[in-house]
Amino acid sequence: MERYKEVVSFANQGNLALDDRNYQDAVEAYTSALKIAREIERSRLIAVLLNRMGHILQVQGKIQDAVIAYESALRALEKDTTFNLEDVVNQLSQVGKAYSVNDPEPVPDLYSAKVAQTLEVDENDLTLVVKLWLNIGNAYLQQPQEKPALNAYQQALQRPEINTNPVLKAYAIANIGEIYRRQDKIDDAEVKLNQALALFEQYADPLEKRRAIALLASIARDRGQIDRAIELYEQALALYEKANDRLGMGKAYASLASLHLMQKQFTDAQQTYQRAIDLAEAENDSDTLWHAYWGLGCCQHVAGELSEAIDSFNKSLDLINLRQEDLRTDEGKVAFLENVQDVFEKLLTVHLELAQTGTQDYKAALEVAEKARGQALQDLMEGRVRQRLNFIDTQAGSDSQSNWVDVRQSAPGIESNPSNWLGMVPKAEIDQQLSPLARLVFYVLSDRTAIFAVTPDGRVRGHVVPLGEDAIVDRVTHLRRALNVDEVSRGLRKLGSVPQVEPDIIAVKLETLLQNLYAELIAPVADVLPTDGTPVVIEPHSSLWLVPFAALKLPDGIWMGDRWSLIYAASAYTLDEIRQEPCYTPLANSKFLAVGNPIMPMVPDHDGVKIEMQPLPGAEAEVKSIAQLLPEQQCTLLIGEKATEANVKQLAQSHNIVHLATHGIAYGSDPLASLVAFSPTEQENGLLTAREVIQSSSLPADLVVLSACQTGLGRITGEGMLGLSRAFLVAGARTVVVSQWSVSDSATMELMVAFYKNYLQSGNKAIALQKAMQSVRSQPEYSHPRYWAAFVVVGAEE
Repeated sequence: MERYKEVVSFANQGNLALDDRNYQDAVEAYTSALKIAREIERSRLIAVLLNRMGHILQVQGKIQDAVIAYESALRALEKDTTFNLEDVVNQLSQVGKAYSVNDPEPVPDLYSAKVAQTLEVDENDLTLVVKLWLNIGNAYLQQPQEKPALNAYQQALQRPEINTNPVLKAYAIANIGEIYRRQDKIDDAEVKLNQALALFEQYADPLEKRRAIALLASIARDRGQIDRAIELYEQALALYEKANDRLGMGKAYASLASLHLMQKQFTDAQQTYQRAIDLAEAENDSDTLWHAYWGLGCCQHVAGELSEAIDSFNKSLDLINLRQEDLRTDEGKVAFLENVQDVFEKLLTVHLELAQTGTQDYKAALEVAEKARGQALQDLMEGRVRQRLNFIDTQAGSDSQSNWVDVRQSAPGIESNPSNWLGMVPKAEIDQQLSPLARLVFYVLSDRTAIFAVTPDGRVRGHVVPLGEDAIVDRVTHLRRALNVDEVSRGLRKLGSVPQVEPDIIAVKLETLLQNLYAELIAPVADVLPTDGTPVVIEPHSSLWLVPFAALKLPDGIWMGDRWSLIYAASAYTLDEIRQEPCYTPLANSKFLAVGNPIMPMVPDHDGVKIEMQPLPGAEAEVKSIAQLLPEQQCTLLIGEKATEANVKQLAQSHNIVHLATHGIAYGSDPLASLVAFSPTEQENGLLTAREVIQSSSLPADLVVLSACQTGLGRITGEGMLGLSRAFLVAGARTVVVSQWSVSDSATMELMVAFYKNYLQSGNKAIALQKAMQSVRSQPEYSHPRYWAAFVVVGAEE
């Protein structure tokens, strides 16, 4: 009994800390309570405590951790013998990071089961399992992950205990109605919400109807029934006020304000957003706040109150940045940032309008464009400790230890060991100043595209072209069709492929398209770009990631890739982070891992597409030819059956140049399922996915070359191209060379051999690729851009 009293005491401490919004102390108090509950072996008490901890985490916005807590409570309730409470407690007590993704509209007020005033009542509650399923559903829906949320609510409805509490049944049915609304199943959603209302009418306090009525108002809004939607919002708000539910009232006001904004009733929208802001600030409801500040900024923008609009958008972004700090996975980071892109874009639009009128220069607009891109990649890269490897021959007289310095103090977790060269980099490399680069930054909006040229000394030239998202997509689509790049394949065959475009049509259209794109996107700022051979960094946006900028044509007929050597980057910040890190080892001492023409594995059908991988004899010849360029002791070749996934993973840890001449497949619908192929074994399927690369411990490589089809593709987001290239950068690679389309086996062999010849001579990857393109193009059979323009350098140029 005394031990139980200790549990109650800790729970009370946690509740007091929660009331004061001291979430860390609240979690720690419940962690202490859980440890005692485990010792006295009360499984239902453990479930109750985990449920309450889940609530605390969900209030914080730590949704993934809340799901872990709720699902662990279920397992405790079911007395799962594989359930390790200690592991769960340790994980949750660290208050680990999670992510939350919201719809562009304000987050709805979902029905959730309240906890009882005492632990004893909760522990004896027969419907505890139902409440847990409801909480799991709400957490998933808040992310939003509609399918697992729907499953959780259906699990709650299937529990026999729910029949003893019709109000809980109404909660589950109403929340299912919200899922159907999000899925555009409007009629089904209305049926569910009316079912819930009928249960509330019969079994609950009339105030319980407020959330369902607000959701019905959203349905009326979606149907364009504006008068009906306003009437329902007003009914819901009256009930919220009677219930003194200020949190729900703030959400309802924000939803009503979004309706006014949709109707271009800007004065009403502005007043209603301000009311939502006042309530959300009082309740510390950051989800509603960032939506409401965005809406307020939109109203102020229309009213010509540009300074006020900038202030509101910045407040919205400040809240977004706080939430972003709680993101964990790349998918979660990108998904959240995609949903808040409109805030960045509205703020960018205001700054562009000020710049175009001469009120301010383009630097402020460029700063917004940079903040809107590459944030998830930046966070993920900062979370990795870049390894320093022992690639140096310590017996060689040419490199004495006195010419090297130890950087291990800046690499946590690596202990000093004077007996090897781990953590050693050249003094000259530390002292050397980075050469400034020029940059071309693009940002595609719905109605315009912003172009920024940044000179090596930091001057900014801005330009806006009246080409919105749809126009850019149209131009890029026509360009790729004219290039005919999706049918030239390095031994990769999609069953049921699209017929090729007629060659004579390609020849006529391609020249015009390449010239027009240069004229529209580059020419307006080209005069400030360097002419002294300084590389130019391309920071694409949206579908511009699919443009082979090297193949664009200047008015005098010169290829853009001849005028400037090019580097691709998600953002200036992420590129600078990579460039400022010393390389893993000097080029002369590099160890080279070359993988070519593995035994091809079977690829499961994906998105209804069947893919058949053919052998790559050109890839085998490619890696053998490249290996001849380096001393034998610095090269490791993996060909055929030796080119297994396990061998590649192991050897990549001790080689700073990794060349993978094999098949690659990009999946737009699930970009982290994009893969490179290796020889299968009994233990592994031979398919290394982008998700596996990101989750790997580390990839200490100065250069990774993915000499395969489509390795630079994936899903286009505001964050850049989500797929293989990004995965290898996150894992630790300083530079990745990838392809923008399916490549020719023979032409790629020529290009890669030329690339390494030039790289070993110049030490500059961008210049090496530039010269390799020129070399391949000089051969008549490979003069067409589809043969030489597919590959791009992403990351550091040296």
